[in-house]
Amino acid sequence: MASTTSGGLMKSIFGGGPQTLTNQRYATIRSEADDIINTTNKIQSPGEAIGGAFGTPFGKEFAGEASRILLGDPEMELAEEDAAAFKAINEKYEQDDPKRFYAIADYANSKNKYTEGAQAFKQGAELEKAQTKARLKTASNLQVADRLKELGYPDRADRIEKGLASNDEIQASLNLAQKLYTRVNKLGDKEEVLKDAGGNVTKVLGVVEKGKTVIKESTTTPGKYIVMSEMDGKIINTVDSIPEAQREQERVTKVKNALMKTNKQISILDNIEKLVKDGGSGFEYDLFKEIPGTNSRALAGEIDTIKANLSFDALAEIRNNKTGGGLGSITERELDLLGSTISALDPGLSEEDFLIQVNRIRTYYNNIIKSSLGEEVKINYKGEAYKDYYRYDKKTEKMVFLNPVTGQIETVNDKK
Repeated sequence: MASTTSGGLMKSIFGGGPQTLTNQRYATIRSEADDIINTTNKIQSPGEAIGGAFGTPFGKEFAGEASRILLGDPEMELAEEDAAAFKAINEKYEQDDPKRFYAIADYANSKNKYTEGAQAFKQGAELEKAQTKARLKTASNLQVADRLKELGYPDRADRIEKGLASNDEIQASLNLAQKLYTRVNKLGDKEEVLKDAGGNVTKVLGVVEKGKTVIKESTTTPGKYIVMSEMDGKIINTVDSIPEAQREQERVTKVKNALMKTNKQISILDNIEKLVKDGGSGFEYDLFKEIPGTNSRALAGEIDTIKANLSFDALAEIRNNKTGGGLGSITERELDLLGSTISALDPGLSEEDFLIQVNRIRTYYNNIIKSSLGEEVKINYKGEAYKDYYRYDKKTEKMVFLNPVTGQIETVNDKK
């Protein structure tokens, strides 16, 4: 069985090269010749000893060398071919480039060395995964460092940027860079959120206390009725009659229930992201997704759950039970993007590409929540989550949206 070490694997695929083969042959000849002459010299002359040695390993090697001189040397030609291939691969790729191992795997397979080829491919895949993980970690750490600078901790930021901070130190700094707040949302529920140094909400953790709504007659507009939050007195909507206000209460309750249901499921994204970073996706996913106890099996379960609970039917519940006169065009488009991206989730992609899908889902969902609660939604049309779906039409001087569900191009009224 081939060695699993890099050096042993290379030798099993490419051999030791022409010089090694030559040295091995001459070493065999010298060793056998010395043994024969030493043991027979007492009763035979050296010429007689060598002449009688053609039935021995030495004799066969000696005869083989003569044959190679006359008829050619396929074994040496193969060694030279292997050496040339190894040199070409090393000249084309850096030693730590995963493509180097993939090229080696292809060469091994072309020589019917399938076991060695599989080992080389596995080494390349493991190296690629480690490098991707390092890049993602570096990018994340730099974001933490930027936030620490804003908060007035330049020394902590400097240690992270220089790679001097331990994982525990980085986690402590991350906790410092994002602070936990409790707020009452537009539906009157108390929820926990994380905010960055600029006061922007970076993550909605979920509702911690469900508030009630009450109906009151408007004191400012005679004949109007308001549906308001009992928790903080904020007005959710103003309507023309008590029956309409009651229907509005029912709609608000349905929206709350739908948002709470999906809010619980969106937390699964955190688990998915952790499993991906622990090696559950990519090349290994198809190999291990059916094996209990593996990260890939756990990842498959989480993806099935989120696909079921954030299905088109579940998202339609938010769409159909809207408040305040409708969700608005932005939220309608976000629902289409969210549903389409969830359906397309593919853990067989590389770790980097799969995490892009996960982060898109997180972005769309957070914007749906904001819009449903009446908050302003600012979309970065050039950002990763939107660049494939929005573009500026110079003819109409408006943004257009390529709907992934209908395949239609829609003109939008959002600013460029």
